Amino acid sequence: MPRKRGKARPAEQEITRIFSTARFLFLPIGCRVEITFSPSRSFIGVKGTVIQDEKKYVIVRDEASGRILRIPKMGTIFRFMCDRDVVEVPGELIFGSIIQRVRRLGKGRGWIPWLAK
Repeated sequence: MPRKRGKARPAEQEITRIFSTARFLFLPIGCRVEITFSPSRSFIGVKGTVIQDEKKYVIVRDEASGRILRIPKMGTIFRFMCDRDVVEVPGELIFGSIIQRVRRLGKGRGWIPWLAK
């Protein structure tokens, strides 16, 4: 029986939000980024493009000066902008290598346990 058109159910909205956030947890390279909060005041407000994702740092090319900055993930809040999606992600969620993030995400949730093996 086809479902009636209308607003998405709350569960569907939550799944959509998780997957749009998960996109930024695993593939931020090439996305535009803005630092909205950082323990180091010199990084706040930096806008640029992510050029590398390391275990403890995000490497960003600054738009204003063209410099390459090594921004620590811990304690920093990133605003990723890819296509038309904009997501603010705390650095603690993207801390570690991509493999570690997949395992961490798959442990508490049953929707991607096959990736954690």
